[in-house]
This record gives sequence, C-alpha cells and structure tokens, in this order.
Amino acid sequence: MAEPAIVDALVSLGFNLNDARAYHALLKHGASTGYEVAQRAAIPRSAVYSALRKLVDEGAARAIQGTP
Repeated sequence: MAEPAIVDALVSLGFNLNDARAYHALLKHGASTGYEVAQRAAIPRSAVYSALRKLVDEGAARAIQGTP
C-alpha cells in the first residue's frame, strides 16, 4: 500500500505508522469513531485505540464523549 505523502511526512517527524495513518484519517474525514478510523486508515481495531489515545495525549486530537 502506497502511503499518502502526509503519512510519510508524519513518520519522518517521529510519528509511528499507525499514529500517522490515524491522524491522516482524522484530518481527511473529521470527527470519527475508533471503528471508522480503523477502517479508513487500514489499522487493526486492536491497535487503533492506542494510536488514538496517543494522539489525544500528545494534543494532536481531541476525544469527544457521547454516542456516535
């Protein structure tokens, strides 16, 4: 799978591949559930929640509580 240029750029800045893919999916599609991010970013569901948690912890994304 060829990665979009933004994913490659994020990896070169220190993001790991799953974090970069998740961030790209959020940038492209806006607010999404973990399941949606996993599907759009081709990340296993078992790994997407840790990637999203890391993005939130680092201030790159926000968690929104509530029913999707």
